[in-house]
Amino acid sequence: PGSTYPLGCLWGSHTHPPSRMHSLRLGGPRQTEQGRGAREREGRERSAHREMTSGGGGAGSQGGNMPLLFMEDSSFSDSFLSLLRDGTFSDVKFVVGSTTLESGPAIYEGHKCVWSARTSRFQSLLEGATIDETGMSKIRVNEAIDIKDFEKCLEFIYGGKSSVPREEILDLLFAATELGVQALREQALEQVLKSIAEDTVFGYLGLAYMISDADILKRACIDFVARNAGRVISSKDFASLPSKAVQDIMRHPSLDCTEGHLLRALLSWGFTKALTRATSFGSVVEDCHELPVDEKEQVTQVLLPFLEYLKVGLFTFDDVENLLEHSGVIPQPLVLEAYKGRARNSSSERAKTRSQS
Repeated sequence: PGSTYPLGCLWGSHTHPPSRMHSLRLGGPRQTEQGRGAREREGRERSAHREMTSGGGGAGSQGGNMPLLFMEDSSFSDSFLSLLRDGTFSDVKFVVGSTTLESGPAIYEGHKCVWSARTSRFQSLLEGATIDETGMSKIRVNEAIDIKDFEKCLEFIYGGKSSVPREEILDLLFAATELGVQALREQALEQVLKSIAEDTVFGYLGLAYMISDADILKRACIDFVARNAGRVISSKDFASLPSKAVQDIMRHPSLDCTEGHLLRALLSWGFTKALTRATSFGSVVEDCHELPVDEKEQVTQVLLPFLEYLKVGLFTFDDVENLLEHSGVIPQPLVLEAYKGRARNSSSERAKTRSQS
């Protein structure tokens, strides 16, 4: 009782099917043709059962195991997609898109059991749900998730696959992360890591500080910036980075650029952050110099937490005079320290030159 046996086990050992037992009783000691056929079948079943339970190698078996027969339903994913399209037995609604849209947000119906099995964040999403007039749970999705990206996630959740243009992979990564579609997130992240380049790195890095569990993406982007700092930090996209990203870049031990180049990029970032208007890498020093006193102070306050990461001893005299001092937004103590550091370095270099001559 409570156990499961292979077919033939019960029939081939001690127990006969009722119909067979009945025929044997009726046949008495004399075997009929029907009785002999039953005996032969019983013998074959016993033989098959012995091979199964003893691990004996039958024809086609490998390693002492019976060969496995695999079955597959090619319409499996289509059935789930049909369930999604038809809304059959749906028990949860998702409100997607910004409320500021003229058409308003879109409403999608889904199935709790499917979302629970296919996503890692459904429980937390459900905790913030409300109940609509029909008694169905209604979840408000992060408004930063675009409708088209939500639909791509739906395709993956119900159908196991999705496709997206390469230029939209970042938006899909964000949506998959926010919704907890882990398998889709991992595949999208893999594509993003492969496509880090000078024109994409700051967009990727900005996203890495917006989503959870993005340490791999952060490290990959920051390492790329460090290796190519002489070229990439002059980009206007550098000015759009969050403060923590700029701090992590400046703290990188192998930043490949001059200190003057780094300061100019920092000035451009601080100007944009403080005044919410753009400047350029080439004109930022003059733009800072021409600011009124109150706006200079705003830029200085934004820059202060980052100035400690500058290596003032690496500035040239030209950097000190034309960047630090002329910009008017670097505190005077730091400017003086840079002058002194440059003077010490120059004296050391002259002494070294004299000793060598």
